Amino acid sequence: MENTKKKQKPYSEYEKQVLIQLVQAKIGVIENRRTDGVSLRKKSEAWEEITSQFNNSNVTQIADTKQLKKMWQNLKTKARDAKTLEAQRKRTGGGPALSDMGPLESQVIAVMPNVLPSINIEIDSDTIATGSTLGLDNDEQMWLPKRARMSDMEQNNNIDIEFIDDVQKKKAQSRNRENRKKLLMN
Repeated sequence: MENTKKKQKPYSEYEKQVLIQLVQAKIGVIENRRTDGVSLRKKSEAWEEITSQFNNSNVTQIADTKQLKKMWQNLKTKARDAKTLEAQRKRTGGGPALSDMGPLESQVIAVMPNVLPSINIEIDSDTIATGSTLGLDNDEQMWLPKRARMSDMEQNNNIDIEFIDDVQKKKAQSRNRENRKKLLMN
């Protein structure tokens, strides 16, 4: 008694496109979060209709409802993963990177804007501290008694001095490099 299932060949891009278009027409019913009897019946009817339309279209292999649901679930998962990766790339500031989001993932996200909402982060933890925020959370001085801690003004002046020193150091290094180049050329 062998329970052998023939491995089905992967769905083509065209078949995935067809499924996305069919699901788009019924997205409100299919992605409804309700689990009451009426909603479940409507979802089941919608999937049966999608299955019949899918199989009647110009596809190379016939699929049942269970297979189409699984394909849709896989498409959603890939789209979520691609969107997450893209959002992480934007947050890290690692420069322009090639997007892993393909046309199918973009279409799935376009079909489901409420299910896969965009998160636009304008300010993150990498923002530059301003004068008003400096010294508010200085862990280095928290252990010191209050009278030994630097005031906000002293901290700001100290930071400015360090910054000026860094700028001057870089200028001096640049001048040294230029002088070395001139010596090598002579």
